[in-house]
Formats: sequence, C-alpha cells, structure tokens
Amino acid sequence: MSEPADRSDAAFWGDADDGEARRRYRSLLHSLGEGVVRLDGEGRIAAVNDPLVELSGYDRAALHGEGVAALFGDDGAAIADAVDRGEATSTDSGDGSDPIRCSVQRADGTTVGCTVRVAGTEGTDDAEATVCVARRSADDGRPEHAAGENRGDADRQHGLEGYETIVETVSDGVYVVDQNGRFTTVNRAYAELLGYDREELVGEHVSLVVDDDVEALAQQTETAMVDDEMEGPVIEADLETADGDRITAEATFALLTDVEGETRRIGVVRDVTERKRAIRRLEQERDMFAQGPVVVFQWKNEPGWPVERVSDNVAAVFGYTPEELESGEVPYTDLLLAEERDRIAAEVADAADAGIEQFSHEPYRIRTSDGDVRWVTDTTKIVRDESGEVVRYLGYLVDITERKRRERELRKYETIVETINDGIYVKDADGYFTMVNEAYAELTGYDREELVGAHASLVVDEATIDQSEVIRSAADTEATNPTMEATIQTADGDEVPAEGTFATIPAEDGPAKRVGVVRDITERKEQRRRIEESERRYRTLAEHFPNGAVGVFDEDLRFTLAEGAVLGDSLPSADRLEGTRVPELFSGETVADLVPLFRAAIEGGETHTTETELAGRHWQVWATPLRDADGEIFAGLSFAQDVTEQVEREHRLEELVDRLEASNERLEQFAYAASHDLQEPLRMVSSYLRLIEQRYADELDDDGQEFIDYAVDGADRMRDMIEGLLQYSRVDTGGGSFEPVDLDAVLADVRADLQVTLEESDAEVTVDELPTVEGDVDQLRQLFQNLLDNAVEYSGDEPPRIEIDAERAGDEWRVSVSDDGIGIGADDADRVFEVFQRLHAPDDYSGTGIGLALCERIVERHGGDIWVDSEPGEGATFTFTLPAAGERDA
Repeated sequence: MSEPADRSDAAFWGDADDGEARRRYRSLLHSLGEGVVRLDGEGRIAAVNDPLVELSGYDRAALHGEGVAALFGDDGAAIADAVDRGEATSTDSGDGSDPIRCSVQRADGTTVGCTVRVAGTEGTDDAEATVCVARRSADDGRPEHAAGENRGDADRQHGLEGYETIVETVSDGVYVVDQNGRFTTVNRAYAELLGYDREELVGEHVSLVVDDDVEALAQQTETAMVDDEMEGPVIEADLETADGDRITAEATFALLTDVEGETRRIGVVRDVTERKRAIRRLEQERDMFAQGPVVVFQWKNEPGWPVERVSDNVAAVFGYTPEELESGEVPYTDLLLAEERDRIAAEVADAADAGIEQFSHEPYRIRTSDGDVRWVTDTTKIVRDESGEVVRYLGYLVDITERKRRERELRKYETIVETINDGIYVKDADGYFTMVNEAYAELTGYDREELVGAHASLVVDEATIDQSEVIRSAADTEATNPTMEATIQTADGDEVPAEGTFATIPAEDGPAKRVGVVRDITERKEQRRRIEESERRYRTLAEHFPNGAVGVFDEDLRFTLAEGAVLGDSLPSADRLEGTRVPELFSGETVADLVPLFRAAIEGGETHTTETELAGRHWQVWATPLRDADGEIFAGLSFAQDVTEQVEREHRLEELVDRLEASNERLEQFAYAASHDLQEPLRMVSSYLRLIEQRYADELDDDGQEFIDYAVDGADRMRDMIEGLLQYSRVDTGGGSFEPVDLDAVLADVRADLQVTLEESDAEVTVDELPTVEGDVDQLRQLFQNLLDNAVEYSGDEPPRIEIDAERAGDEWRVSVSDDGIGIGADDADRVFEVFQRLHAPDDYSGTGIGLALCERIVERHGGDIWVDSEPGEGATFTFTLPAAGERDA
C-alpha cells in the first residue's frame, strides 16, 4: 500500500484549487442518495440538492428563504430546536445525538418518512450556517435512488468548507478514483463501510474491494458517461470488507476533470445489504400472502362494513376479485351466512365498545363465489382516530376449512375409538402408555388413569414386549401392520388371550409412537377349538362315512376333495376323483343322473337327491350348495351312499306287501263269506229252537225252557260277534274318503240315534263346542256311538253323566269323552281295546268285546291315538286325537 495520506480536510482535496474543489463537491452533493438542506444563520433554507428537490416535489425557488417547517411541517420544530442548540446529530460513526425521525411534507400533500441529521459548517463564511441531511426511512416503502446530474453552481456563495462538512456528514461512502483505478480520496463513511482506515485505502487499487468484473463494469459506465450516453448511472455490486465479508452496495458515479485535464471518477456508495434483505423478506411475505390462506381485509366503520382494501389472494381463496369487493359490487355482508351475521356484528360492537384494540371472532363461515362454504378465523384490529372514534377495521382471515374437516374427521375417529369394542392404546418410544380407550381399560380391568403413564409391562410380560418390538421393526421395512397373539394380565390377576395389531405413527416433536389395537380372542380361541374339533370329527365321519363317500366339487363339476370308506373299492379312489370332472369319471347314464343334480346345487343353490347305478351297485346321491360367510355359493357338497342292500330289502318288502295285501284281500273275502255262512246256521238254529219252544211249550219243564233260552241267547250273541268282526275287518277297506267333518253335527246325529237309550237311562250329556276335523264321517259317527253306548252301559247304579270336550294340540284336535261310571283298573287300560276282550261276565254287562277295539281301529285309520284314563269306581275318560281340517296333507 502507499504511504498514509494526511487525514485533514485540506489534504482531502489537496490536489484541487478552490474552483475545482467546488465543482467536485457540487457533483458529490447532487450525486448523494440523501437530501441535503443548507440553512442560513436565521434557520431559513439557503440551498437544497437534487435528491431533496426530488424527495419533496418542490422546486428550489419555492423552498428558498422558507423555514424548516415548509419541508418538515410540525416535525420542523425538533429540527429547529437542534439547530438553535447547535447540536450535531450522529453520523453512522456514532458521534453526536440520535438522528431525528420526521416526515417530509411533499408538494402534492403526501408525506414521506425520513431521518434527519444536523451538522454545523465550521470554517465557512457564514459561521452560523447549518446543514441538514434527510434520508428516507427504510420503512417508507419506496425504493431509494441516487439523484442525477450536476445542475450547475447554484450555491456559489457557500465556501469549500461547507462542502467538506457535507461529505463528512452524510452516511454514504464517497470515494475518488484516478484513471489508473486507484483511490485518491475516501471519506470516513466509505472507510468504515469496508472496515479499513482511510490511510489503508488511499493509493490502493479498487480491486482491493471489488472483483474485476465490477471494475470493468464501472469503466464501461465511465466511458458511456464521457460519450454522453448515460447520465447519473447507478449500479449494484458486492464489496469485500477488510475481514473478508461481502456486502451489497449501490453506487452512483460522476466524472470530474481536474485543472490538468485528468478525468477522475467520483463514486457515492451506500450499503444496501439490509435493504436488499428487507426487500427479499417483503417479496417473500408478499408471495406468502398472495399464495397463502391469509386474506387481509380493511373495512370502513360504516353499515355493511364496506371494503376499502383487500389482498389479491382473495380471488384464489374466496373466488371474488378485489375490484368486486372494493367497489361494493359484492357487499362483504353477502359473503356471511345469514344465520351468523348477527353474531359477528355483536362481536364487533362489543369489542369496539370495550375499547379493545384487537380481538378474534369465533370461527364463522363465508360463502364463496361458486356457492361453496368455507370456514375462517378472523383476527380484527380496530383502528381509531385521535379522538378515539373507530374509523376502520383491519382483519386477517385465515381459511380453516381443511382444519375444520380434519377436526370433524378427528371427532369421528375419536367416536370410533371410544365406541369400538376393540381395545386401542398408544405408547411412546419407551413403552409407556400415552392414551388408552375405554375398551382397553375394561379389557385389562384397570382405570384409564392407572394405565396412562404406566409401562406396558403392567399388562404384558417382557417376552411379549420384546416379541412385539421385533415384529414391529420387521414390519416397518415392509409397510405392513403386523399381528400377534399374546396374554394380557388383568388387574385382578386373570389372563386374557388377545390378538394385537400394531402400527407406527410419526410424531411432530419426537420419536414415533406405537399404536396397538387389541381384541379379546377368548371366544375366538374357544370357537377355533370347537371348529378344529368339529373338523376332526367331520373328517373322521367323512373318512368313515358308512357305505359311501363325501365329495366337494367346484363350478366345473370337478371334485376338489373326496373322503369315504368305499373309495378305491366300490367307487374310484380319492386320487382318481380329486381334480377330475364328473363327466370324465362315470358312464353316460350315471352322468345323466348326477350332472343335473350337481348343477342345481352349485348354480341354483338347491338341495336334491337321486338314485343311480354304478358298477352294478345302487347309490343314493345327495347334492347341496356350500356358502361362505356372505351367503355366496363357493362350492357344492355331495354325499353318495351304497344302498344296494336297502334297495334289495325294499324290493323284498314290496313283494311281501303285495303278497300280504293279496292275503288280506283273500282273508277279508273269506271272513265275509265265513260270517255269512256262519250266520245262516245260527239263524236256522235259533229259528228251530223258537219253533220247538212254540210247539212243545206245554211239554217242556222249567229246565227245558231254560235250556232253550240259553241256546237262543248264545246263537244271538254269536251272530252279534260275527257282525262286529265283519265291521272290524272293513274299517280300512270299507271306509269312505276323508273330508272336513263337523263333530258337533256328528254328535247330534249320534244322540238322535241313541235318544231312547239315553232317555231310558236318564243320562245327562254335556258337550262343549267341538271342532271340524278331517275324517270319514260314517266312521266318526260309529266312534262316538260306541263311546256313548259304552258310557251308558257301564254307568253303574247311578244315571250316567257324560262330558264331551276338545282342545287343539298342534295340527290335531284332542277329543275327550268322560263318564262317572264304574271305571277301569290300570292293568286293564290296554286290554279293553283288544278284540273280544271283556272285563265283565255276560250276565253282568252285555256286549261283544269288539266296540272299543273298533274305536281304536277307526282312530288309527285317521292317524290318531286313543287311550283311557280311569280308576275303578271313579269313571273313565276316553281321549283320542284326530287331524284338524286342512292339516292332513301338511
């Protein structure tokens, strides 16, 4: 580096005479990015530079001679006070008091925020003159530009020392570079900006602080300025500081020619690193607002809340353009749902009345331009004027529709978690429960409070925990939810078999958590045990299916499973059956029998049976559908049983039945003929005995007469027995067809037929309402007649009391005939229904012993039963069953 230069102001401009120095200062003055105001001793504006003219919007003539209030309004008082005190404000070096924050009053009535530094002008002709340097505030929102060109010697009356003061007062760095690119002059701000002393910079080449391409650009700019192709150029470049850091700077250039004709470049440099960062942040924030869910509204405090301004992203979020809302074409209240407008208005009014500066609404809904409804949160800032009156509202609306949807989903899942029968838990990475549902608490027998915060070892052993971790870790790489079975230790010491399914959920602020879904499988294990036992039992049954086999077939009628004791013997082996279709296994006639049967099962869901012949054997084959848990048919099941012996037995039985029927028919014919032939001699015997009695009555003594009476009575009883036997034999063959029979009508006919007998015996008959049954009306009349006649015959010494009633018993009617006669012993209850069985001597009670046997035969033909309940001396109740009308075919 060159020798250190003198730091005095004279040395600063030592290479120029006064005229040249003034030209340099004027160039610097108008090249600065800051507005400069020179005040005279009375505090009036004596001169301003170009940036100040541009900043204020006034021309120089309008400002000349005015007080500082013309530029700074009410803020001018603070500046005037600083001028009066002669108090210099600080530069960036930190000397003096703090800069004054104020606003420049522009000619168009607007204001521009800025900071003002005040400095004296030592060594000038006007000792009381003051310089004010105004710099636009960083938060003013307008970009800063350096002013342009040198506009002449407007300030010739000021001395060189005033310019020097300005150069040293401004916060911008100022330097002069000769034609060789070496610094000849730098001000204190430039040196401090780069972290060097002045002495270290003066004489050094600009490549010390800028890259070659930046210097090349500066030289190109200088050439363009010499050729009048560019005025007041501004470039941005990175400068390297003494400690190696890089800062972004904005540089403005001016060219001066000294007395020797050498052109020098004067540069004014400003550190714009922070400004660039601020601009980038602002752009990022603007992009975030434009692309994000936050919509900014500014409303007037007027009815309907007219929209003054709204952020551009309102179109993307709600579908309305800013112009539609700001013009009032779409009132903001139209966006609100009618049922929520009053609530929102009340919240605004309450906050305004309470003097609150900012508040948040309860979430409300907004209807978009296409009719959709979006949920929003609204944080509103209340803006008041100086008197405290509300003038506008500033609202930040955030679209939370998706959050609301997630909340609904969360509530739904919470409901599911709490209503599901399965136990659910969440554990942290260390195995401690962080959440359990009620089902899990009930499963373990603990309260939720006891489980949350407790280690999993409270309910399962360490081996189970280790196993679950191994399974979970393996599943993490396979993206599956593994399942395992374990035993849970309940609070009361019981053990519950359970099945657990695991999943891992990521956590925002730490290690992932483990979720488990646990199900009590006590019943399932018991069911599994029963199923396995059932499978073993049914497989054993299938393997030992008597004289047959069991098969499962698919929709192609292909056997997929075959079991049975006869496989490989009477039927093909299991290996031959399995995998083979029915048409490929059997002959044509057998296939014709089986295929429709199997098709009906697998396609129609029907169950049928058929008989077929195979290999000289008779087979009974059943086919039925197999259904899954949803009721869908997935296969067919067949049973085949060798019924050859049964068929042969049936054939023999049919032959036997045929022979028996033929024998019965012949026997019936014989009985009829025999009874007819027997009755004729009996009639002849009775007739001749009566003839003897008539012709020889006078010759017969008492014994003879008695003998004749015995013989006649015996013949009569024999005739009655033969007649009864004939009726008994004709019950099946001589009966009529079955039809609905009204028993009340039948009993009325019987009572009419027995009227004389009933009256002579003074019998009392009580009858409940009787039903209609299916039967043979003549035989039913015979049934009631025999039972009533029997009740009268065995009534004893007292007049008979007979009761008849009926009650329904399923598909039958149970009819009872009760009397209060002499009764029957328990040992004789069955014998009374046998043919010719009499319990009393003929002299005591008349009868043939066929009446009750005939009753039993009639009831049996009707498909019923008859029995007697009695005790000697207590009467008897005969009960029989008959089919209800319309139920016989069923």
